[in-house]
Amino acid sequence: MAFKLHPETEIVHEGVRVTVRGVDLPRRGGGTHRREVVEAADAVVVLPLISPEEARAVGVELPGAEEELPGAAGGLPGVAGGLPGAEGGLPGVGVVLIRNERFAVRETLWELPAGTVEAGESPDDCAPRELTEETGYRAARVEKLTAFFPTPGFCTELLHAYRAEGLTQVGQALDETERITAHVVPWGEALAMVRDGTIRDAKTVATLLFHETFGRAGAESKE
Repeated sequence: MAFKLHPETEIVHEGVRVTVRGVDLPRRGGGTHRREVVEAADAVVVLPLISPEEARAVGVELPGAEEELPGAAGGLPGVAGGLPGAEGGLPGVGVVLIRNERFAVRETLWELPAGTVEAGESPDDCAPRELTEETGYRAARVEKLTAFFPTPGFCTELLHAYRAEGLTQVGQALDETERITAHVVPWGEALAMVRDGTIRDAKTVATLLFHETFGRAGAESKE
C-alpha cells in the first residue's frame, strides 16, 4: 500500500527503506507550494502481555492484584525514582518492553517491539516474527488490535498494532545493527511510564493507551 499512493509524482530520493517524492500542491489563494512525501513500507507494533506464571519462568515476579506496584528504582534501566500512578491497569499482568538504541534521536528509548513489513510478507506474519526477533519471546496467540498512521503529515506508513499472549522465551534474533534489550514491566507501571514521560515513543504510547481503553476486555476474558 505505502508505495502505491503517489505513483505519478517525482522521485527526489530513493533510499534503502524509504522513497521521497516531490509534488507541487495548489494553495487556497492561488499558486502552488512544494511538498515532500516519504513513502515507507507498512510496519507492525506488538503488545506482548505476560502472565505471572510466564514471567516467573524467566525469573521475574510480577506484583499481584493486592500488592503495591514497586517504583522503578529496583532495576529498570533509564527510569529514575518511583513511578506514581502505577495502581491502574491489569492486576498481575506484565508487558514486555524493549530498550532500543535509536541513532536518529541519539537516545535509547523504551518501546514496544516493532518492525517493518517485508516485501511479500503480511502484517499478520510480520508481528510474531518481530516479537521473537526483538524480545526473544514466542507467542501462542497474536491478535490484531488496530491500525493507524503515525506521521500522516509527510509519511505514508501504516502501523498495524497487535496483542500477543501465551509467551515462551526462545531467545532473541537481532539484526547486526540492532541494540535491544527486553524487560518485563508490570502493566500499571508501564502506564505510569507513559504518564510521566519515561515512554516517549509514539507508537508505544498509542498502543498501550489503546489497549488500556479498548482492549482490556479481550485480555481479561482469556485469564
